[in-house]
Amino acid sequence: MAAEDWEELAKQMKYPGEKEMWEDLYSRREMSIAELSRRFDSGTASIHKRLTANGIPTRPRGGKNNQRVVVTAELVERCRNEGVTPVATELGLSYNTLHKALLQFKRGEGTPSQPSPEVEPHTPDGQGE
Repeated sequence: MAAEDWEELAKQMKYPGEKEMWEDLYSRREMSIAELSRRFDSGTASIHKRLTANGIPTRPRGGKNNQRVVVTAELVERCRNEGVTPVATELGLSYNTLHKALLQFKRGEGTPSQPSPEVEPHTPDGQGE
C-alpha cells in the first residue's frame, strides 16, 4: 500500500492522519506488528516500515513474552526450595521462561557477573545427596 493510501485509511478510521493512527493502535493500545498486519491485511515488514516512516519507535521482538530474567544464586535457591512453578508464578513468568533462564545460568550462559553455583539435587531434608 502506498503512503497516501495509509493516510487515506487513517482518515477513514477517523484519525487526523497516519501518524496518529499508529500512535493509537501501536503505542497506546499496544497492538503488535503481527496484529496490525492481520488487521490491515498487509505484511509485517510493511507495517514496520510505516511505523518507522512516521517516527514511531518499535518495541523489541517477542513483546510481553520477551522478558529478561536475571538469575542470581538466591533465585536458584528459591527454585530449589519452593519449586520452579510457584516462583515463576510469583514473578509473573511462565514456567518455561524461568526454567530456560535457570538452565542457561547453570551452563554458564546466564548473568556474566554471577558465577554459576553448584547445583545439587533437591532432597526433602535440603541436604543434597
